[in-house]
Amino acid sequence: MIKTVSVRDLVARQFFRGELNRYDIFVRYLAIEEYYGKNDFGFRLYSKMQNNRTGTDYYASYAIGRFRALIESYEVNGYDEKSAIPVGSNLAIWDGSHRVALGLYHNLPNISVDIHPEAKFYEYKIDWFLKNGFSLEEVKIIMDKAEEVLSKNPIKFTGFLWGAAVPYAEEIFKDIEFFGEVSDVKKFSFKSRNFYNHMLKQIYVADDIDPSKIDIKAQYLAAYAPEFIYFHFQPSKLYDHWRIKGQTGLPLSLAVERVKSVVREKYKHKIENYFYDIIMHICDNQYQSDFCDCVCFPSIDVKKLLQEIHSYKYVLLGMREKLSPHMPENFPEAIPVGKDIDILVTPEDCNFVVEAIKKFAMQYKNKYEVVVNVMGAQTHIILTKHKKWIFLIDVYSKHDNLNENFTEDAIKNREEKDGYYVLSPFYEYCYRFQKFRHRPGNFWHLEYLYKHAKDFDEKTAEKYGDFSDIS
Repeated sequence: MIKTVSVRDLVARQFFRGELNRYDIFVRYLAIEEYYGKNDFGFRLYSKMQNNRTGTDYYASYAIGRFRALIESYEVNGYDEKSAIPVGSNLAIWDGSHRVALGLYHNLPNISVDIHPEAKFYEYKIDWFLKNGFSLEEVKIIMDKAEEVLSKNPIKFTGFLWGAAVPYAEEIFKDIEFFGEVSDVKKFSFKSRNFYNHMLKQIYVADDIDPSKIDIKAQYLAAYAPEFIYFHFQPSKLYDHWRIKGQTGLPLSLAVERVKSVVREKYKHKIENYFYDIIMHICDNQYQSDFCDCVCFPSIDVKKLLQEIHSYKYVLLGMREKLSPHMPENFPEAIPVGKDIDILVTPEDCNFVVEAIKKFAMQYKNKYEVVVNVMGAQTHIILTKHKKWIFLIDVYSKHDNLNENFTEDAIKNREEKDGYYVLSPFYEYCYRFQKFRHRPGNFWHLEYLYKHAKDFDEKTAEKYGDFSDIS
């Protein structure tokens, strides 16, 4: 079974009974450091380890050549996600520790693993090195490097206290801190209940929870203020507490599972009309935590982007009134996480705007994957985390179901609002009319049509497409 896991989750899973079982990863890490001129002993330790592993005095020279080639390949081509690392059902590494060391060195967020049903593991505890002729000084170098790398990138699980639990936040955090450290606490409050519910759904995108249960959760949370408290949790005894979650095949921290169970049992009696679970959520692993961090703090400066394309002939579609449940009221300071914005551009300016947006998106390549899809008159520029949408910018020189005349006239009659351009009332009505016709589930467009029927003239609109009555 091929899965994508966080590199930090995978390395953490190499601890058994509180002790690191794969110090060989950090010997390889030291060799990588020597390749980049950071020490002069990494390959010596690597040679010693490889010869002892094979019981020869010649294997190391062959292994060093292959390892150097792998490092150079990573330098040129980057990480090959198709090269899955074989692991046991307990995520113990069977092979591929060179690639894991490279992932750690280059701060690779995720890595592909091929999970096998057996739970066997290979043992490279510190005892192995002591038994195989490594000096106490050499062993200390290896242990110090492991501690340095792991402490530099600790696993912190992202958590949320929902509105029902906010009044008990101080108490709950004291309980959680019995098991570890709580940090980065921040309260989120929302003016719009719809946007709050949208954020609730986005938080669970990387999880395996049934969407219908999130809808029920939102219904029960409607009795409380639209708010939640975001935090990070770092268990004090993390490494000995993992299992594979059946539904996802991904690692799950038993320390996190334990904390959630304790808090829910203790506080559910204090929550009126309690439903499982409107108290708290903590991500299972680093993979999910990274995604949720991006949902809450996307750090994508769309306001700056709109300033950069201000001189071009464009207009934002459907933004005259922010009626959709996924659109924050303070756009563009905040973005519709997990959703998109539509930008209509004249054909002569379209390539310039697309290039400006691509350049803008590439500024975030260290945090997100950047995907560009071109389909005729439409270009998608997508920022994703773990291949799941965080933000999509759709650029059109002609929008579906609205012809070239609409593009020209809508942009010619655009209006400036909050530092960006929106459609004037008549053209906004035309756009939403077509959107609702083809996506009748988008009720917010119908709401706009009812409110602004006076802005529409069907005879004039015929120039732009079919505006016969919506059935």
